[in-house]
Amino acid sequence: MEKKSAKAKILELFQANANKWIPINDIQKVAQISEWARTIRFLKAEGWKIEKKGGGKTTEYCLTSLEKKEGVVRGPINPRTRAGILRRDGYRCVHCGKNPEEDNIKLEVDHIIPVAWGGKTEPKNLQSLCRKCNQGKKSYFSDFNDDDAVKDIIKAPSGTEKLLLIGAKLIDRPLTVDFIGTLAGIRDWTRTIRSLRQKGRINYKWDSKTNTYTFLEVKKKEKERQ
Repeated sequence: MEKKSAKAKILELFQANANKWIPINDIQKVAQISEWARTIRFLKAEGWKIEKKGGGKTTEYCLTSLEKKEGVVRGPINPRTRAGILRRDGYRCVHCGKNPEEDNIKLEVDHIIPVAWGGKTEPKNLQSLCRKCNQGKKSYFSDFNDDDAVKDIIKAPSGTEKLLLIGAKLIDRPLTVDFIGTLAGIRDWTRTIRSLRQKGRINYKWDSKTNTYTFLEVKKKEKERQ
């Protein structure tokens, strides 16, 4: 008898309990692997609509539809591409600046815009991160994998429009600077949101302790309101 993979076991659990919230303890018991959360991300990338609520030990997941949609294919990062990205980034983590020789860390090549959001495996969407920074990014970004709003934001034609959509669609949620910068896709996004606030288009609060922005209000232009 063929042994089922952890992914197959988790999918069967979701399908048997469609539209029901499943505690992570139940998922862990079925999966019997430490990387069960990563497996769920793979299922979502394949096209399964899985939502998440809560946090920590109270986290729950729910398969909201038995219909599998077209998924996002994760293109492999071949050794030549990986070597090129590491060399381009000076063999340092682009977030913390650490490198393997001086800091005894391991570098990984990461998708800047996650594959689950439509990010492609191409040099301009790849970066060098140490394992700690990469795990932290994935943990935070995974909370937004179920948001169709994120995919709409990425499709916006300009950084300014993306920032306005971030404020409108992700309102009242503390957002890290890395998260906003990734979605905005422009280097001077902090200057842009300050300009938008001066023009009365958006309002937000900045928390220096957590390094996050929380958007409070987004206003349309006068012509758009008429």
